Amino acid sequence: MAYTPRKTTTPYPGYDETWTHVDPQPVARVKPEAEEFARKHQGAINLFNPAKERVEQAPVPEPRCPSAAARSNLEQHRKGHVGDILTGSATPRVDYEVVPRVKPEAMSNAQAHRGTSTAHLFTDYGRLPASARKQPKVKPEGEVNASLDLGSRAKSILHNPKEIPPSPKPDPRVKPEGEGNAHLDRGKRMMKIVNKYGTGSGTDRGVPRVKPEGTDNAILDTGHRASNLLRKYGNMPQECQPEPKVTSQGIDNANLDKGGRMNRLMHEGSKGRRSPRPPPRATTSSARRIMHKHRGQMGNLLTSSTNKMITPPVGVRG
Repeated sequence: MAYTPRKTTTPYPGYDETWTHVDPQPVARVKPEAEEFARKHQGAINLFNPAKERVEQAPVPEPRCPSAAARSNLEQHRKGHVGDILTGSATPRVDYEVVPRVKPEAMSNAQAHRGTSTAHLFTDYGRLPASARKQPKVKPEGEVNASLDLGSRAKSILHNPKEIPPSPKPDPRVKPEGEGNAHLDRGKRMMKIVNKYGTGSGTDRGVPRVKPEGTDNAILDTGHRASNLLRKYGNMPQECQPEPKVTSQGIDNANLDKGGRMNRLMHEGSKGRRSPRPPPRATTSSARRIMHKHRGQMGNLLTSSTNKMITPPVGVRG
């Protein structure tokens, strides 16, 4: 069996290893002082470089550490801190006593700001002694108002309102001519309306001031007619109708408007007079036959069909 060489892969499709299809590149025009920059910008892949020149990187300059602190920083930068964090130990803290920067006169405020009061609120809430209240600074003329603000009145209102003494009411300042209105405003009338409604005596009504020529209208406005309409409807005497003012030429029309024709149409329709029939316009026998035929044949058809129907007797199955 013949040996078949293994195909080697190329970096990319169309790769020419012999560089036979490379187009000639023009020589770059670079000045001597810019040769270093041109060499840096040629790239490092060298895929299209026929000479396959290799650009050597400049050696990293040795760091200059003039002091021991700089050398330790360089070593920590190269090695990192993760190893020391994972495998190292904690740096021992220097034990020293902090000098308080508080003046003697501010020592009480510094002690209060250490958080002990808040700790007592969270841990000993409800078991702490009540703080001593300062004596209120009240002037002699304001002692009455100060005693009212202690809450005794609100406590009495909520729990025992009968203990509150009634406040002395000042005497009303009423003129002699206004004593009647002041007496009405005490609430006696409203108490009667609320508690004894319908049992009290009626108020005396004043005599209406009506002129003689307006007496009839005043009597009509007292409400008798509306009361009779609501309670005695149909039992009231009929009012006398005035005589109609009709001229001799309008008597016929006036008689028609009395409702006689409508009464006969509604109640005595069969007794009313009928309009005379017009004379027939069929004078010959042939014309009368044609008129009779044109009246319709549906009645004759129904009559003849009922004569031919067989009605089975009740209870007999056909």
